[in-house]
Amino acid sequence: MGHGIDIVIDKWDLKPGHDANAFMEKMSTDNSVTKIILVCDRQYTEKSNRRSGGAGTEAQIITPQIYQKTEQDKIVATFISIAAHRPTEDMALSVHRFFESIYNYFFSPDNVTSYRDDDCDNYKFIIHELFLYFIAALIKYERFATIDFFLSTEFYLGNSRSRRGKIMASYPIFRDYLKSFELRAKRLRRISPRADLLKERCNSVGIDFKHLMAADLILYIRNATDELYHNHWWPETLLYSTIDERVIEMFARAKSVAYFTKMIGMLNTSSVDTFKAKIEQIKARRDSIPKWSFHTLDLDELIGTSELGTVR
Repeated sequence: MGHGIDIVIDKWDLKPGHDANAFMEKMSTDNSVTKIILVCDRQYTEKSNRRSGGAGTEAQIITPQIYQKTEQDKIVATFISIAAHRPTEDMALSVHRFFESIYNYFFSPDNVTSYRDDDCDNYKFIIHELFLYFIAALIKYERFATIDFFLSTEFYLGNSRSRRGKIMASYPIFRDYLKSFELRAKRLRRISPRADLLKERCNSVGIDFKHLMAADLILYIRNATDELYHNHWWPETLLYSTIDERVIEMFARAKSVAYFTKMIGMLNTSSVDTFKAKIEQIKARRDSIPKWSFHTLDLDELIGTSELGTVR
């Protein structure tokens, strides 16, 4: 204790015979621990990068805290406000430019010459999450035409540090593989810690998780039915649809021809029959249907395919 600061340090507090893992987990389970300082030498850093020994264990404990402590509420509130007040094309374009500007965070800075594959995973997760929230907010307020405009407009990457050499790209670039979640899945024995975290964080933000799942479904369907897309959209949140299978609300309403007609642009189709044919094409490509362990996405169940456009 010094200057009112109480310090817990392993050199002093971790005694022989104590559970080392339990001691390290105090940084996330003990509410009295408010700040964490890591003092690392080169050997420790190398062990942490390899996720080996005690250093690797600490890295796996700390990494989830980066995601948990990041607040996205203010940006989500802005998205909700835009969606609720009849968004204009200019408003949607402003959000479009916002996502173009933050794409740089997918990559390490130019002056960084040594980096790991998962260095930017926290940014990738948050940007992917925000993208879902914007589409979810538009779905909540039935701004289907705005979704069509937003997703049909490619993103300019000329100002980004992208290593892929693309100048213009479609929206699937905002969902990327995250190696850190693969490590966490093995440690926690969870099918998808990424889906778990998206669900956990969808709490008291003005958007229900069902809207996130609806957004994921639309993003997946548009991507899977457009042969021009080179990147694939993996619908993380729809893992939970395999547990509680029911028709997504907007598709339940699309039993009405008039309501389905409002969704035509967003679905990138021209009629009920054309859309059903596209769903059959997706189902025919079995490798394109998302699977999680023993769970497989049931498109017909989520869309209520047989009921679409049956009421005049």
